[in-house]
Amino acid sequence: MTRRLILALTAAVVVFWIVAAGIGMVAMNDEFDEVFDSALQETAQRLVPLIVDDLYQRDAASQPRMLDRTAVADHEEYLTYQVRDSSGRVLIHSHDAPSTPFDAPLARGFWNSGNMRIYTESAIIDTLFVQVADPLD
Repeated sequence: MTRRLILALTAAVVVFWIVAAGIGMVAMNDEFDEVFDSALQETAQRLVPLIVDDLYQRDAASQPRMLDRTAVADHEEYLTYQVRDSSGRVLIHSHDAPSTPFDAPLARGFWNSGNMRIYTESAIIDTLFVQVADPLD
């Protein structure tokens, strides 16, 4: 009888421990997703004024200009970005970002595309879009 009681209690503790660990993993995964989404959003929102300032000179015409990309040493980027106009054309992109547009709509918000999570922020009455991407892996 003692053996059965010990086995039953041990099994119950193991089952409860596995369930608690599973619930903890789900909760942590949700919290990590929130942190990564917040980082994407904050990065895009901080880039917008810098990009607008660089693209639009305070001249009489106020026409956008293409930026000259400076030489950047090769390095791995965790977040990549693209700046696109309202037609979808890529104006600027980060070192590791593709020169072809991200597969995300030109609308403010989050988007999952293949293996990337993308956040889009708009500026200048939806004529300029900053998209920041984070690989899901």
